[in-house]
Amino acid sequence: MKVQGLIIGAIAGLSVGSIAFAQAGSGGSIANGASSFTLGDVGTSSAGAGPSADFRVGGAGNPDHLFQQWWWYRVQGDSQEHAFANASTWTYSGNTATLQFSTDQFEAVVQFVVLGVRNGLGVLTSTCTIFNTTSDALTVNLFNYADLDMNSTAGNDSADLNGVNIIRVTDGGNTGWRANYEGTDAYQVASFAALRGLLTDPNADDLANTGLPFGPGDWTGAFQWQFTVGSGSAATASATITIIPTPGAMALLGMGGLVAAGRRRR
Repeated sequence: MKVQGLIIGAIAGLSVGSIAFAQAGSGGSIANGASSFTLGDVGTSSAGAGPSADFRVGGAGNPDHLFQQWWWYRVQGDSQEHAFANASTWTYSGNTATLQFSTDQFEAVVQFVVLGVRNGLGVLTSTCTIFNTTSDALTVNLFNYADLDMNSTAGNDSADLNGVNIIRVTDGGNTGWRANYEGTDAYQVASFAALRGLLTDPNADDLANTGLPFGPGDWTGAFQWQFTVGSGSAATASATITIIPTPGAMALLGMGGLVAAGRRRR
């Protein structure tokens, strides 16, 4: 199970150095209509794996479709990617979560906004804005990573490219749930936790536009942006997850017959 892998990795890390801890209280929940998003506590180490996340859009059973969504960055000259960690402030209000971060070279704002379109249909938008605080231009790579477990189950999802910037992820349990994960034209897809391993290893990695079509399996995906940001200037990347029940699933929603196939693995 996924949580076992995290725990085993943390225990193994005790033999080589201190493990990453989380900022207590930095997580929270937001909601709109039938949709809700919950973010786990933010880590204190940029070498960490990032916080967990949950995204529900209502409907009978109200399954959680998301295991994780987070941001990584790499400034030109860095030897590896870094998770956003050690938030300076955070607020969770209504349908919006806002977290602020500060490094020696830039300030950043990570924001999540949830929209409940209707029962069973919801949108989660995540943005990352970088403000260059140095006197020189910065070339910054941003990575948005998502681990979708459609209908609260891992291991049976499939995915394809459903447009230039859209990855479509479909549950394999014949429940009818699917998601559109939308970002930019640089992407990569792999089974958990190979892709996240690229973002957390001690190497600089660029996404390779590989991994699609995918599945069935335990799907994870990421998008990559590259910006050159002038002194005192800013740039923003945005990724969207839209949970969409198929017509068959909508019929089941109306009948109250759509039930989660099982608890999401942790």
